[in-house]
Amino acid sequence: SDDGLVSANIILGSVTVYGDGRAKATAKFENGLIRYPGIYLNTDGHLSEDKVMQDGNKYHNFSYVIRSKTDYNKFKKPLNDIVHPLGTKTFIIRTDDNSEVITPSDNNQTVTVKTLPTTFNIVYGANSTTNTTANLMSFVNVGDVVIFTGVYRHVANTVNVTLGSNTVFGNNSNFINDIQDGDIIYLSTGNTETVLSVSNSKYLITQNTIGVTATNVTINLNFNETKTVTFVNANTIKVDTAFTSNTINIVTNVKKVK
Repeated sequence: SDDGLVSANIILGSVTVYGDGRAKATAKFENGLIRYPGIYLNTDGHLSEDKVMQDGNKYHNFSYVIRSKTDYNKFKKPLNDIVHPLGTKTFIIRTDDNSEVITPSDNNQTVTVKTLPTTFNIVYGANSTTNTTANLMSFVNVGDVVIFTGVYRHVANTVNVTLGSNTVFGNNSNFINDIQDGDIIYLSTGNTETVLSVSNSKYLITQNTIGVTATNVTINLNFNETKTVTFVNANTIKVDTAFTSNTINIVTNVKKVK
């Protein structure tokens, strides 16, 4: 029984007796059933966890993901030469100011993303942005992560392009530090191109051929600038680090961890 107490009355004539009746014993009743709240032993069967539908690109036994604050092109060659398993495919997630991964610290927290009802102007080297058309304190709190989307960042020095070619040649540039495969770049010639690969510090290959010939072309990189809010009032947001871009009228999202 659950409380460990048992009482009984023995009725003479209803008990079968064995032996001479001199044996003695003590009865002890153990509680064999223990009840606990339901728990999961692992994440098998959880939606959007480690179990996903296998495909022919990423989710199978022959691919792996690397999360790094270092540009892929800086460690691509030693990775392939030393530890990359032959026949597998590498996926890179860069977790710096351009793309920050937010993970709740426990299962009771949730992450919400809200788009602010106004656009903002940010200035290179500054750590605050002001907009007078919205009451920011209704939407943003200190500690929130703000994401300024579609930001343009100027890449140092200029480049040369050639009609009918998909190679961009940099003048005193260092593409390996500034650009990685898959980035979207904007040239002052009016071209918008997706980077297929960064060959070295001075050459990059675009997915499409470029339709002009020009020298001393400026180049801008499209990315998301991610910052943590350190101060907010009705029309001003201050963030933890200075902006690396200079862009006006940009859409802004706020990530909240509850």
